[in-house]
Amino acid sequence: MIYLKAGDAGRRFHCFIYTICCLLLFLAPPHVSHGAAPGDANNDGKISRADVTTVIDHILGATAPGNPDCNTDSVVNVQDVICLINILSTLPPPDPGEVAPPIDPTVATTVAGATEFIYTGSNPIQTGVAAGTIEPRRVAVLRGKVMDRDENPLPLVNLTILNHPEYGQTKSRDDGMFDMAVNGGGFLTVNYEKSGYLPAQRQVSVPWQDYVWLPDVILIPVDTQVTPIDLTNPDPLQVARGSVVTDNAGSRQATLLFPQGTTATLVKADGITQGITTLSVRATEYTVGSNGPKAMPAELPPTSGYTYCVELTADEVAAAGAVDVRFDKPLWFYLEDFIGFPVGSAVPTGYYDRQRGQWIASQNGRVLKIVAITGDLADLDTDGDGVADAVDQLSALVRDFINTITYSPQRHRER
Repeated sequence: MIYLKAGDAGRRFHCFIYTICCLLLFLAPPHVSHGAAPGDANNDGKISRADVTTVIDHILGATAPGNPDCNTDSVVNVQDVICLINILSTLPPPDPGEVAPPIDPTVATTVAGATEFIYTGSNPIQTGVAAGTIEPRRVAVLRGKVMDRDENPLPLVNLTILNHPEYGQTKSRDDGMFDMAVNGGGFLTVNYEKSGYLPAQRQVSVPWQDYVWLPDVILIPVDTQVTPIDLTNPDPLQVARGSVVTDNAGSRQATLLFPQGTTATLVKADGITQGITTLSVRATEYTVGSNGPKAMPAELPPTSGYTYCVELTADEVAAAGAVDVRFDKPLWFYLEDFIGFPVGSAVPTGYYDRQRGQWIASQNGRVLKIVAITGDLADLDTDGDGVADAVDQLSALVRDFINTITYSPQRHRER
């Protein structure tokens, strides 16, 4: 199958910072010289939210045992608080085993009591969880690991739950692992997102008061090969191609055709649309090598087989804050028949809808065969009888395509 395709605490913090700013108008900023790493204000060997408190105390006159001068300008002021906050936003969370409070052996331990530190306190692993969201009788903890295509741990992957903003977010740690508290009692879809990588989703059944392991997930970077497409171009056809991919299954190169006169519209999350005439197109294949199944955008339906999956993207979609780009007419997608489907056979096709968390079936493709090149144009067999078929809309379009990119006779193509 071919798959195409802040709260009261925040307000108090801001008011407190404003108060500090006012104090700094009257107090000379303290000069410092410490041996600890910049930002490690409490000298505990790491930078955490506790250092923010130490810097604020130092500004107000207390002595910092470490180095509160985060921005290394020899003065400690609000800019160092901002510096620390910026650093903290780029650090992965700690391992829960290192920060979990000790368990009282004299009383029975509940899942709720043993895991609430994940999403509560001054330095939670999971942020943005409103008080009262997690129900003690239903609490469950999701655990998983994120890697890159070479199976190296991938830190700082943002993890959320589809359609459940009340659970906030967490990030993967240096070892690629993550923990996230939710309410059990049904299916939840976990979003995996990291800048520069294609997102993924995994659905999991979550019981009450338990720990649930998700399958390992691989995130892949977008293809480095990009094709500029000008939809006002008068040429009859424009071609966008991804990088050549080779593994044990063979070699292939995703190809997308834009007929003359095609128009495109960006669609934003709120439904607002915006016309666009230039696109920077990429085609990134998921199904590469033995780790392809872990890299899929989502697990396949039980009735679908794992064959080929590609992400077709335009850089302008994300740049405009849009969620989709739509065209007024079909675009043609072609791929070498590296799987070996029979000529003329239908190719079941679908796409993954991330907003709905579902695979959606679409119109089938077809396996074509170039039986000859006549006058630099392709003669096509579209039904498997070994004979070139009469020119129709499909073969005429492919002939224009062959005029641009040459393929040898006897080569199969999937459309």
